[in-house]
Amino acid sequence: MTNDDKIESLRRLPWYSVDLPVKVKDGKGMIHADERRMLYTLARDYYSGAGRIVDGGAFFGTSSLSLGFGLKDRDYRKEPVIDAFDCFIIDEYSVKHYSKPAGWFRKKIKAGDNMRFIYERNIAPVAEYITIHESDLLKAPWKSGPIEILFSDISKSWQLNDHIIKNWIAALIPETGILIQQDQVQEYHVWVAITMEILSDYFEVIDYTPYSSMVYRLKSEIPAQLLEKCMSANITKDEMEHYYLRFLERFRRVGMGRYTGWHLGMVEAGLAVTYGLHIGDLDKARHTLRQCEEKFRHIPDTMCRCAAIWDTIGRG
Repeated sequence: MTNDDKIESLRRLPWYSVDLPVKVKDGKGMIHADERRMLYTLARDYYSGAGRIVDGGAFFGTSSLSLGFGLKDRDYRKEPVIDAFDCFIIDEYSVKHYSKPAGWFRKKIKAGDNMRFIYERNIAPVAEYITIHESDLLKAPWKSGPIEILFSDISKSWQLNDHIIKNWIAALIPETGILIQQDQVQEYHVWVAITMEILSDYFEVIDYTPYSSMVYRLKSEIPAQLLEKCMSANITKDEMEHYYLRFLERFRRVGMGRYTGWHLGMVEAGLAVTYGLHIGDLDKARHTLRQCEEKFRHIPDTMCRCAAIWDTIGRG
């Protein structure tokens, strides 16, 4: 199959009709079944071996497991082509939301604990395909060459986003490189949306795979000066507003507009976060938040997210 054939196949979104291996389906972790199907399919049917596979933000290991089983089920040669990055330290939110299911941890977990043992347990069937990088990502410059598939689930701050751009996105293979931005469709990680709009001429949107993954193909090499423009220090407040509004309009069209409920609610609420927490215009933030509450008043998830933003910015 030629690269053109593979790219055309991607546009048909084949992962939605894929049956996952039982161990991937039942793997303990945070990402949704459709995201697991997408990663599994990319590794099984798309990956050529021309570059590395990066799992950025591996944590409990279901993303690595999905990628690894994709390689395993195609009888890919047993070598560690997946680079998995995480500090593996659990926070209070994750303790609250992910430590309850019986058998997950087999011991009492508290914030600050190292969870690498869960990761290693999860990825055991495909461990031969994975190199584990346990560290602070900001202290881990990329030195392993071209990247063919990049799953980024670690862009939790402007600083981390800068690092991902300089190290990983810069290493993506033009024409065939795949970037999955798992943090993009979430109201607080607005820097990801802003970045991808600045780079929009160089990426093709393939899909929004629920719950939060925007899937892109790199069409052509990104000029170094444009990557530098994406650095947080180089983005003006006017540009933050412009590019986030542009992503909002783009997301409304994704999948022929089928994501209209809480998925869209997260993105709309993100505009209020952009105004209130990053631009510093609280009047615009409050006005946007009121509009969001009116539009999504029947969507409990969005209303909860709006309430949390009100707690942060205040009602004035």
